[in-house]
Amino acid sequence: MSNVGNVHSAAATHTRSGITINSCCWMVNRNSEMRWLAAALLGVCLASVLWVLPLAREQWTRQDIRSAADGSKVVQITLKADAPVQGWLTKRTPVLVIRCSGPRLLRFSVITGMDTIVEPGDRRSVRLQFDDEPPAIVEWNQAQNHQELTAPAPDAAALVRRLFRARQFMVAFVPFHADPVVATFTVEGFPARWETIRSTCGIP
Repeated sequence: MSNVGNVHSAAATHTRSGITINSCCWMVNRNSEMRWLAAALLGVCLASVLWVLPLAREQWTRQDIRSAADGSKVVQITLKADAPVQGWLTKRTPVLVIRCSGPRLLRFSVITGMDTIVEPGDRRSVRLQFDDEPPAIVEWNQAQNHQELTAPAPDAAALVRRLFRARQFMVAFVPFHADPVVATFTVEGFPARWETIRSTCGIP
């Protein structure tokens, strides 16, 4: 009787062990499946992010308009600054504008959206910087509405060429009755956009 009891006890133990082993194997397999599923989902998420990031960075916009003066075709590409800047009692997001209205008629400007510090005449001091290169202080022209600063015409083509090699372009200016501010433009995607405006305007 004792032997039979031992056999039944051993069988019961074996059965329980079998159930435990099977349960452990199922849990391992289940965990492996979950890990593979998580890895697959992570791959999909990463692919989505990598696909969206270039689109998020590429914020250039093209407009085809007509000149109010003579009706000629004007093509321009614009790019908003990475963040607003603070002026006197106002905050604005500057806009970089590259415009042409015919062969060799190129304009390079920044719409500040606010008045700049008062200086003699229409010239205003600005500081330009491309990536980590040393900054340069130059003079640009202020528009009649005091909301836009434009590079001298002879400098426009050189500034465009420098954008080809840059990732960021910084323009510092002094708003009226306020501290100096820096407008930072992430200019990635510019070469492709420039090709569309260059061919349209016939600029070599």
